[in-house]
Amino acid sequence: MATVTEQIRRHLGLEEADVQFAAATKATGPGGLPMLGHLVWYSLADCRIGADTLGRLYADHGLPSRHAPRRIRARDAFRRATTSLYHKVPCGPGEVRYMIRDVATTPKEIARGLVAEHVDKEGRRLAYFHIGTVVYQDETDGIYWMPGDSAVPADMESTALKLVDMIRQAFTNARGHYTSSHIRNIVRHVLDELYPVAVRPSGGVYFVPAGGEDMLRRLQGFLHAVGQTAGVHAEFRLVPLLDTAEQRAMVRDSAVQEIRSQVEALHHEMERILKDRSGQELRPSDLKMVADRWQYARDLAKQYRALLEDQLAELDGTLDYARLKVQAFLERSAG
Repeated sequence: MATVTEQIRRHLGLEEADVQFAAATKATGPGGLPMLGHLVWYSLADCRIGADTLGRLYADHGLPSRHAPRRIRARDAFRRATTSLYHKVPCGPGEVRYMIRDVATTPKEIARGLVAEHVDKEGRRLAYFHIGTVVYQDETDGIYWMPGDSAVPADMESTALKLVDMIRQAFTNARGHYTSSHIRNIVRHVLDELYPVAVRPSGGVYFVPAGGEDMLRRLQGFLHAVGQTAGVHAEFRLVPLLDTAEQRAMVRDSAVQEIRSQVEALHHEMERILKDRSGQELRPSDLKMVADRWQYARDLAKQYRALLEDQLAELDGTLDYARLKVQAFLERSAG
């Protein structure tokens, strides 16, 4: 029976270079003119939306179930409830700043320290106190408080207890609500399956090849529904991109840059894994991550070679080198 590594190697076509492409289906835009695809950009203002509501909106728009909102884990909710805590209280000529610091994460609990820094009006530290530790415990599914320094002034301790109550409330809220960051990530995961490439160096505007319009319209409807439900601004714009020499050149340059970036990220990830697992057996999750990244880079190249009817010959060396590196990585796992 073939090993996992051998199965991955065959599945990914690592035994031979990938230099072939098939012609893409022709698409037409406004007025029947030939079209390459769409330019896409989207935005969503900061908001929170109930977990059940978001799940319903996602399903209502027929988006892929594999990217549907996942159940919010209690540990993630605790991190969200504590990460943003920053509180200032005037004190004489300066102020006291209350902040959260990481303490420990174990299989049973997460501990975060609540500290207070007394500074003067120029921001110079006058005193520093570890007031206590806020702990989320898996077994009890609750948050508890452990006092810290014995010399903490009474007013600081009183403020700290109020902040812990705020953390508990924020934790309860976070367990039942998604943020705009979650929603943007969902949109991006669905969009990634359509092989987008950034057409601006700073990102934010993407080209999506023809053939993906139905899914783009579903994403557009979903994001607009989220904005209406949450009462915030949301937009998802689609602009047809006609098939002209100038636009082809833009898409070609963007595709080459994106594929090179994907390959570079793959190299860095393999190096990180080999460093982290030095002297240890690689995990199945490591193999899957590398396999998925290589598959995406390879499919991205196929997609744009077909769309542009161009071998993108300058990528041959990049992809061949990546293929050899992935082979070596898999051999390392097999050995």
